[in-house]
Amino acid sequence: MDLALLGTVRSSHGDHGVVVPVCVGIKNGAENAVYVRSHRSATHFHSYVTIYVVQANHKPRTNTGSPERDEVKCSDNPCKHGTCSDHSSSFICSCDPGYKGIDCDTRKTCSEGITCQNGGTCQDGPNGFQCHCSNKFSGEFCEKVIKCVDTPCVHGTCQDTSTGFNCNCDPKFSGFTCDTPIKCTSNPCIHGTCSDTPLGYNCHCEEKYTGTKCDSPCSSQPCLHGTCANTPSGFSCACDVKYTGAKCDQLVKCTSTPCIHGACSDTPSGFQCLCDIRYTGIKCDKSM
Repeated sequence: MDLALLGTVRSSHGDHGVVVPVCVGIKNGAENAVYVRSHRSATHFHSYVTIYVVQANHKPRTNTGSPERDEVKCSDNPCKHGTCSDHSSSFICSCDPGYKGIDCDTRKTCSEGITCQNGGTCQDGPNGFQCHCSNKFSGEFCEKVIKCVDTPCVHGTCQDTSTGFNCNCDPKFSGFTCDTPIKCTSNPCIHGTCSDTPLGYNCHCEEKYTGTKCDSPCSSQPCLHGTCANTPSGFSCACDVKYTGAKCDQLVKCTSTPCIHGACSDTPSGFQCLCDIRYTGIKCDKSM
């Protein structure tokens, strides 16, 4: 059959030529093998032939040596990262964004039209481009808004917002996603001394302070037999009647003369008062 004339081209050297349709096939395993199917000899193109490959279809791999037998079809899933469409003697892959090649098996580089969205930056690696996303976005092109369902907060609780999420970090962690252990260099212990640990820090609190940061006087219930109240200088214990001490941890003894109107005797559970006839109460301090 004759080759229909499609137009003319001019090379960078100023030479002119004609454009004709040809059928091009590339065999598996043959990197430089290009076959021109035509009943006309290449000598009809005068001094040389320049082939512009507009669409090259992957020819089937076969054990018989005949490309026309056992052809690869879309049912063989030849397109690694793309969609496949069958044609008369082969298939065509339409590659997903970011991929190229006959089988869509090659990842593009940043210079090949890759755009990382939402402030992401593109960097080439051994396997092609890689988008490095800002804190609130993920995905191959940083196109996905991160939400709490993605569990972004490593050591903390998450709250969804209109623009993404916010993390409320556990006491010993910081950072946008609560992934950075707090160390003693940040002086986290408000009323105590600090020591670093593999997971952050430990506070050794002053006597009247408790809590992860030595900032919660009453949180650990320091008053053993009494009620606790926070004060500017720490905490204060209001002890039960038979206890005394800064933490209400000492039994009141008769040596402190607790029985106001009566006689006193010490017991394992504290003092015991024997009140005068007109008085009552644990300390014999109430008139009858």
